[in-house]
Amino acid sequence: LKGMDVFETTQFGSIADRLADRFGTRGLPITLSTACASGATSIQLGVEAIRRGECDRALSIGADGSATAEALIRFSLLSALSTHNDIPEKASKPFSR
Repeated sequence: LKGMDVFETTQFGSIADRLADRFGTRGLPITLSTACASGATSIQLGVEAIRRGECDRALSIGADGSATAEALIRFSLLSALSTHNDIPEKASKPFSR
């Protein structure tokens, strides 16, 4: 990390900055994590910025990248993970319809 900004090397601190650099966008790149609501939250932030007149258009990208070992353990402790993994047709698929 010598010579590097620690914030820029963290997972959540660099995603928006890297995309802004790659695509040459202007404005304030924001990275957020609101679990399953990340996509909807990013769209809402863009809509609000447009309505306030802060920008004419906004690029909104949403994904939940919280599939870490710790997150999976916590979901397992909540019994929020499917236990029907041997037969994929019986696994939880909340967005399949």
